[in-house]
Amino acid sequence: MAHELCLKAMGGKLFLAPISSPERVIDLATGTGIWAIDFADKFPSAEIIGNDLSPTQPSLVPPNLKFLVDDVEDDWGYESTPFDFIHARYLCHSIKNFKRLIQQAYNCTKPGGYVEFQDWDCRIRSEDGSLKGTGLQRYYDAVLDAFERAGYPASPGRYLEQWFREAGFVDIHARKYPIPMSVWPRDKHYKELGAWLRAAVTEAFEGGAMAVLTRYESWKPEEVTILAAGARNDLKNRDIHAIMDFWAVYGRKPE
Repeated sequence: MAHELCLKAMGGKLFLAPISSPERVIDLATGTGIWAIDFADKFPSAEIIGNDLSPTQPSLVPPNLKFLVDDVEDDWGYESTPFDFIHARYLCHSIKNFKRLIQQAYNCTKPGGYVEFQDWDCRIRSEDGSLKGTGLQRYYDAVLDAFERAGYPASPGRYLEQWFREAGFVDIHARKYPIPMSVWPRDKHYKELGAWLRAAVTEAFEGGAMAVLTRYESWKPEEVTILAAGARNDLKNRDIHAIMDFWAVYGRKPE
């Protein structure tokens, strides 16, 4: 679902970096592997690697793609076999040190190659003040503050451009995609994006909050259930105009 949402937001594009004939590519924390599979189909002559902590990817994949079980927060060891293109998407709440991760990506990119990160700014907002005092706002304030205190940047999207610059990338391009969190927009395109995002976050509300709030903040499970229910109900209210920003940022390693 997240893959389809991102593709829809980005006009059907898998990436924004100006690459044409990559030879060696890695998809960091590939998850289901769907991005890597689509990329391998698009570039059949390229060697594609997708890595992740969990081996949940399918076994029937394009012949130019392989999946590895690996922790992207460990030392990489790809400096002697660098990549033309490194991609990462939706790593918020799972990476503690984004700056180190981006620096490792820089170190393992060929001169002239590109790195692109796509991620969320989960600090939701509204342009008309309709979020103020809502259960939806209370949910995100509580959960994101808990992730931050646990050491996980909760809204990396807004900082990616800065982190890329600090790592040494040049020709950095950053694009923000405002995504409504429900079907309140009149515009058909944004209404469809809102339906996708509402479905995605609704499924994850309680599970996404339970571990971090009970483990790090001493919440009781029933309190988390009530918090999640309030957020879920607010997403049905078309008078609450919540927005979550999705960022796509890429940069080039100098030659």
